[in-house]
Amino acid sequence: IPLPRPDGLAPTATVQSLAFGPHGLSLIAGTDDGHVLMWPLTGLEKRPATLTLGQSAIDFVAVPPTGTDALVGSKDASVTALDLAAPKRPRVVSKVSTDFTSWANVAAFSPDGTQVAIGSADGKIDILRSNVWSRIRSITDAGQVTALDYDGSGSVLTAASADGIVA
Repeated sequence: IPLPRPDGLAPTATVQSLAFGPHGLSLIAGTDDGHVLMWPLTGLEKRPATLTLGQSAIDFVAVPPTGTDALVGSKDASVTALDLAAPKRPRVVSKVSTDFTSWANVAAFSPDGTQVAIGSADGKIDILRSNVWSRIRSITDAGQVTALDYDGSGSVLTAASADGIVA
């Protein structure tokens, strides 16, 4: 079943990323024109809430397994923390500090939600504490980071890059 587009969104806007919202009660999408859309998956309201973060494409939307927040990363190298507690009114909590010189490409939360790894097109991975978005450490990879995932225990982070390396 197609979900309705929000009023005012360009008909050519492409969805770049998707994630289920907190507790699976919403669907969140990032578009190539800088919008974050949030559709409720319960109740009668099907029009998405819309948040405009700029004009750069949203490359990832990541939601931790617990809590009511999310991260979005975009082609302008920014990472933004969102509060999704009020599904009809998502709001920006803060800009997350990274030292990326290229776009924020991908993110993965640890299984317990206490850490998030964010990878960029410039080959850097920042690992942050998710409660305050402070950097724990940075890792430099050989190429553009294209995928990240934690194992079930949260003790191993796996990364893949555009040069074909998985580590």
